[in-house]
Amino acid sequence: MKENQHKNYMWRVYPKHPEYSEYYRFQTTDPYISKKLSKMNKSKLVSNALNAYHKIYELSFKSPKKALSVFKRLVGQKLKKSGERGLFYAETPRISTL
Repeated sequence: MKENQHKNYMWRVYPKHPEYSEYYRFQTTDPYISKKLSKMNKSKLVSNALNAYHKIYELSFKSPKKALSVFKRLVGQKLKKSGERGLFYAETPRISTL
């Protein structure tokens, strides 16, 4: 991944547990994506880094297809899949304010 890009990830929290399989985590270094996530209904901030801009939110969806659709709409980029564990990621450009 490029250094001039924000990193955004999505994964299922409990993929093998049938009672909790609808929970997904969204991790971002992009303040714009973070703001969108914080405004979403029922989103919950579960992690916030102290020395860097890095936040993780948890949301609930009825199906993996719906979670992927929301993630794709959030980042506005083509999603990439990493490995067999169901981790999806996308990069968003950093916006220079100079």
